[in-house]
Amino acid sequence: MDDDLKQVLDAIREENAAAHDETRRRFEGAQVENAAAHAETRQLFEAAQVENAAAHDETRRRFEAAQVENAAAHAETRRRLEAVQAETLAKFEAAQVENAAAHAETRRRLEAVQAETLAKFEAAQVENAAAHAETRQLFKTMADDLREQFEITAEGLRHEIRIVAEGVVTNTEKIDRFEAKIDRITSDLDTRVTRLEVASSRPSRI
Repeated sequence: MDDDLKQVLDAIREENAAAHDETRRRFEGAQVENAAAHAETRQLFEAAQVENAAAHDETRRRFEAAQVENAAAHAETRRRLEAVQAETLAKFEAAQVENAAAHAETRRRLEAVQAETLAKFEAAQVENAAAHAETRQLFKTMADDLREQFEITAEGLRHEIRIVAEGVVTNTEKIDRFEAKIDRITSDLDTRVTRLEVASSRPSRI
């Protein structure tokens, strides 16, 4: 859009410069023509002055004719200058109108781009908010699933630990009973060994 605006402004600038160049050319042409008219008037006036020595009436007549011609030349020059000025003013006003229209179009396009950008930004904000909400819901769901899995795993571990503990208690009781049995057996063996030793230590009767 900046390139379009630059091209429009460059075109307006080139057209305005061309109008100024045309005005300057016509004005310079009018100046040259006016200078030529003045030169011719001066030439006639000088000729009238030379002839004035011979005939004042002829000189006055020619001088008056030169004045009339000079006035007509000045009037023509003024008319052309006014025409050039009017044409330049018309082109300048047309350029201003066209420039105002270009500015209005540029402003309209800029406002449209701004509105489109704002709409996209707001849509992105809404989409971002929805994504955040979905992400939060996903994290909450994952946390709930993890908590449930942890509770299930913990419950299973508690059950297995309870079974192991019960097995340890049962084994401990069995070991205690086994140790008691071993103690009884050992005690009986000690008693028997003692009896045998006592019996063997007595003298035999023949």
